[in-house]
Amino acid sequence: MTIDSIEAIALDIPLKKDFGGSTYHVLKRSTVITRMRTQDGLVSEVYNGDNRAHGPEIARIIREELAPRVHGAGIFESERIWETMFALTHAQRDRKTLLEAIACVDCAIWDLVGRALGKSVRELLGGYRTELPIISIGGYYMEGKTLADIGREMEAYGRAGMAGCTAAGMLPCHGYGRPRFTSRRPSNLVRPPSDLVRSRNARA
Repeated sequence: MTIDSIEAIALDIPLKKDFGGSTYHVLKRSTVITRMRTQDGLVSEVYNGDNRAHGPEIARIIREELAPRVHGAGIFESERIWETMFALTHAQRDRKTLLEAIACVDCAIWDLVGRALGKSVRELLGGYRTELPIISIGGYYMEGKTLADIGREMEAYGRAGMAGCTAAGMLPCHGYGRPRFTSRRPSNLVRPPSDLVRSRNARA
């Protein structure tokens, strides 16, 4: 089962509000769609990243540089394909953008393998859990938003079984020892969840 074609499309979705933090701005959400087909008609479609600056360049690299190198390769030769693509990083160039493009193709190949075998990528990688803990990032500073509003938002996260607040100075983090709290936590508004650490993007 060999790779016949690869498409890549960069998408930008403008947002009505800026959802950035104290050190960055999020005016749009971005992704790269990678669609890979085999000669047998199997189709993979994956969505990667949130690169708001270089999406079109990532898609171009996939179409013009990576696709010709992996065309005709067997989908079960993932290591050989990865090495073929990674060899491009030896040249003097922007490796970060190239590696993001490589990741898009790599994910599409794993998706094809899973489809061919009728298994999820989790199963292919040896995973066994059916549920995983997740983090939630919120509490962003917005015009007119009060500490009481942030407190209610955090309580909602807690009721959902998670908690987090970057802009207000908190971010959940599991497995890093005792929880640490920032000085700006609205402690009078909500009981602190169990695993919180300061976000590097939080305001002091």
